[in-house]
Amino acid sequence: MSKQALQVSQTFDQWAQSGKSESMADGHWPIVEQILDKMDLQPSMKVLDVGCGNGYAVRAMAEKIGSDGQVAGIDISKSMIEKANSFNNPPNTEFQVSLGETIPFANDTFDRILSVECIYYADKPLNVLKDMFR
Repeated sequence: MSKQALQVSQTFDQWAQSGKSESMADGHWPIVEQILDKMDLQPSMKVLDVGCGNGYAVRAMAEKIGSDGQVAGIDISKSMIEKANSFNNPPNTEFQVSLGETIPFANDTFDRILSVECIYYADKPLNVLKDMFR
């Protein structure tokens, strides 16, 4: 992990532990809700949230796609993933620690990908976009 990635991870670990993840989710929700409406989420889709934080959008997408779909969330922060896993998540959700530049899923796994306030934290934002596209 690069020095920059380590700093980002540590910052978000602190935010998760201090409760800031909830205020971030609340602050982002109005725009995320609009994005989700435009994503045309359908039952049985597979969806990924890159930079999922405490998993609020993952849970919302899981509700929209129903139990036949699957939603995954990745975040650079182990504490954010722990926070996401602390909620009563639907069974069709999963969370993993990942830098985003190497998304831990096979090619063509997802029908849709969401990323909110995340990519600009990456060492190489273009690499994140390329990996999301694959």
